[in-house]
Amino acid sequence: MPKPRQDQDSQERKPERVSLRKFVDNAAETLHDYSLIDIIAIARALGFEIEKISPGSEEGVDVVLTYGDIEVVIESEVGHEVGGKKYIEKLVKKLEKMPKSGRTRYLVIMTNVPRRIRKALRSMNAEYRKMLREYDLREAELGRDVYVVPALLYREVMPALLAKISACKMPEI
Repeated sequence: MPKPRQDQDSQERKPERVSLRKFVDNAAETLHDYSLIDIIAIARALGFEIEKISPGSEEGVDVVLTYGDIEVVIESEVGHEVGGKKYIEKLVKKLEKMPKSGRTRYLVIMTNVPRRIRKALRSMNAEYRKMLREYDLREAELGRDVYVVPALLYREVMPALLAKISACKMPEI
């Protein structure tokens, strides 16, 4: 006997699990997409769940990881020479499109030009800092909940950084 259909509202929504194999099959052969594959492998090894992963051709943030009540948003600019105020403006627009999660959110930017990004973030006026705080970034401050990782070192830095972030709050068992 077939089961009666339930209303979608009555069902508990579970986050869609992201398939690394599906991403690898659809990813372009770019430095950007290869760096994301590395990040996913590192994150899974440390116990993070992958909420979202987007190839470079898609809009929105590149990777969203979760660990208990922690959310890590990773933006990869590997292979691009971007930075400065215009980049920060685009980044804020991407964060605007993300739904509020209620989790503690961290932002990691992997880039070829870390000094340019750090300088832009430090000189960011109060309006942008306030906007970043609205998107669950509590401090919107470099080294607290915003991290800039040099593209040449992301394989070495990201495991330590994700371990540091995951140690902030342990997931409930």
